[in-house]
Amino acid sequence: MLKIIIASVMLALMLASFAYADASIMPYDCGTGLPKTDFAYGEDVCVYGTGYQDDQEVDLYVVDDQDAYSDGQAMADVTGSVETVTAGGFVIALKKAWTAFTTGLFDLFADLDRDGTYDDGEPTNIGQGAGLTVSMLQERDPVPEEPIDAVPEFGTIGALAALVGANGYVLYKRRRQR
Repeated sequence: MLKIIIASVMLALMLASFAYADASIMPYDCGTGLPKTDFAYGEDVCVYGTGYQDDQEVDLYVVDDQDAYSDGQAMADVTGSVETVTAGGFVIALKKAWTAFTTGLFDLFADLDRDGTYDDGEPTNIGQGAGLTVSMLQERDPVPEEPIDAVPEFGTIGALAALVGANGYVLYKRRRQR
């Protein structure tokens, strides 16, 4: 029994040591739910991340772009307030992190221990230039004045009618053969 307990503790320690290595955080378009790095001034920036512990609280920072971070470096959030999210099912589902009212180059940072400093291995989207860019030159797509109701196309209704008709024909033929 003691061996099982020791093995369980060792496994937990090993898993905890790899907690930072697998976590990721990336910017996404809030409207489409697709990855995106170039945003227009005033546009909502969402994030998506994987590799977190279930029900883990994480602080999300948007920080000025830099090429590397030092262990223990304080993070200065440019949004005015740090966003705290809870991972569910080991992911941070599409979550609004910021409405981009500052132009420039920025990185995302997920503070796993919520201490306001970067610890080696904590998830950022650095390493390939700016994690996200906010520009005044881009224009947002216009928002429709009235919501568009989702109405099935005739093709969808026609396909369903054809399927029901074909099923009826097969049943008719089977009964006729008897």
